[in-house]
Amino acid sequence: MSSDPKARVLDITAIERFKAGLAEFGDTVKIGLYEADSEIERAMIWLERDRIPHWRRQIQLRNEEVATAKSALFRKQMQGNDKDGRPSVVDEKIALERAKSRLNNADQRHRACRSWRNRLAQEYAIFKGHIQGLAAVAERQVPETIALMDRMLVNLEAYVRGEGGAKDQINELIKEGERQAAMNRTITEELDTTDADQAESISDDAGRNEP
Repeated sequence: MSSDPKARVLDITAIERFKAGLAEFGDTVKIGLYEADSEIERAMIWLERDRIPHWRRQIQLRNEEVATAKSALFRKQMQGNDKDGRPSVVDEKIALERAKSRLNNADQRHRACRSWRNRLAQEYAIFKGHIQGLAAVAERQVPETIALMDRMLVNLEAYVRGEGGAKDQINELIKEGERQAAMNRTITEELDTTDADQAESISDDAGRNEP
């Protein structure tokens, strides 16, 4: 029996199909993360640049409405005298209460938008932390693995053809893959630890800044 028997390489195309599937997985993850990130950013921009300024302006306008209604009520109260009788101020009082209600509504909506903005910023930061590991897989580890598989395929084809040195190259690639996997596990563990610390810090900051 040969001291160096050949490995049974039955179907190199199976490795190629796996490589293609891995590449598709990486692209799908990157697209999904990008779309999720974009949606959250759009919501934050909408709150920060549209809703919060809108309700801030409404508070100013409705303060002016309250002041106008108060002035109208005061002028009506000053009309007439005890002898001639004073005119009814029912309409003016209703208008003032309506203006105050509109002002209160605008203030509540402004506060709600600020609260949503702060909460969304908190959740966004936590989200960014949690996806670091997945993003690293899609952006770095998948391409590295595909490059390793490309080299592996080249050497497997050479091995099948009986070219010398191919087996040694394959063994080196296997060792390289093991080293790469160990390094990726270490990076993932470090990211998980950092994520937990960041999430706790963000939660504390958000609690202090909540309006």
